[in-house]
Amino acid sequence: MFRDHGASNRTLAYLKNAYPYDSENNSFTIRISVEDYFSLFNVLDPTPFSIRDLSPDVIDFLNTCSNDIPLKYAVKLEINIGNCQKDDKLEQEIQQGFKHYFDYIVNIEQEKIRRSRSRMGKYVLMSFFFITCSALLSRITAENFMVNFLREGCLIGGWVFLWQAFDMNFIRMDEIKDALKQYMRLASAKVTFSYPTTFTTTTTTTGTTTG
Repeated sequence: MFRDHGASNRTLAYLKNAYPYDSENNSFTIRISVEDYFSLFNVLDPTPFSIRDLSPDVIDFLNTCSNDIPLKYAVKLEINIGNCQKDDKLEQEIQQGFKHYFDYIVNIEQEKIRRSRSRMGKYVLMSFFFITCSALLSRITAENFMVNFLREGCLIGGWVFLWQAFDMNFIRMDEIKDALKQYMRLASAKVTFSYPTTFTTTTTTTGTTTG
């Protein structure tokens, strides 16, 4: 899971060595090297690039790199195409595809937060209910095994639900929020392309080739 730990001077030096740094925009560039455009996406997904799922390998790579870079820095994505000619139309579709994918993941993480808050509220109510029941049962002065059993059971249940609410709000929620911020940063990242100098430039719309 994502976690933003901040960057010491030593960490910043490592980041600048691992990722190209733009001091003007305070951003790092994540470079993705693939053989062709199709390698960026899930081969089992037949939809157009603009709405196609990314390759699992690309997703893992971006998650790892983004996790390296503290959230106070912006990121850019540079896709190095190793064995393919430049295609302006496909570039636009891929840029849309990257944004579409990470916008979708952002929506998923936001829904996780909404569900977690809803469950947290239910846990707090259940905790209050069981602890109240335990307090009411403690007023019964007669020695009775079943009463004592129910009182202790309600007390334990109340604290268990309270702990679940605490865990969800202060531990799991932080992890989800960190992931959300990382995915929002990737969704807004500028995507550029680079090619070997030996390849010529083509455009799908005109079909012309320029040297």
